[in-house]
Amino acid sequence: MLIDKKREEMYFNCRMRKKAIDKKMAVIRAIIFIPPALILIGTVIDIAMSVLGDAAILATGAGLYGYEVMGTSPMYLLDIICSGALIAMALGVSFFGTEYLLQKSPYIYSGLVVLFFILLLVSGYVPMITFAILAAIAIPLSVWNKKLAAEEKEMRTLDGYPHFNPVHIKHTDTPFVPATKDELDEMSAEDRIMYEREH
Repeated sequence: MLIDKKREEMYFNCRMRKKAIDKKMAVIRAIIFIPPALILIGTVIDIAMSVLGDAAILATGAGLYGYEVMGTSPMYLLDIICSGALIAMALGVSFFGTEYLLQKSPYIYSGLVVLFFILLLVSGYVPMITFAILAAIAIPLSVWNKKLAAEEKEMRTLDGYPHFNPVHIKHTDTPFVPATKDELDEMSAEDRIMYEREH
């Protein structure tokens, strides 16, 4: 498919812009998703280790020799709920691009900061500070993500989205009309090769 230089430059600029947007959104996605996901995984592993340790003590009768069944802290439930809330927000905002969450994300994250501080004051559970910091960091990132998502949405209307590569674009400005047998016979060998390559 033959494309003029201006259009080729336009596709190149659009491709570079799309790559830049995707890269920035991937950074935002990583920052708001990975920390709470690691906290959740760590909490689940800690609970599992505690349960297995207690089960081993009970199964082997080690309690008779001074070992105590400690159980798991009920505060782990707060860790799971808070990290789960942050993960759910990250999924909705950056992975699935839910329109409502994209628009309301700064307010929701601000609400989460306040909620985590209230939980800190009520429970005295210090790790709530970590969740409050993560939610506070997510506020400006969610505003930035919202702008990038709007820019990316505008690009969807452009010809060639999402790859902006002329090689992959099947349609042309003028509809393709196959050459007749007479036109094919009149073509030179070079013209025939070019015609077959393009169509």
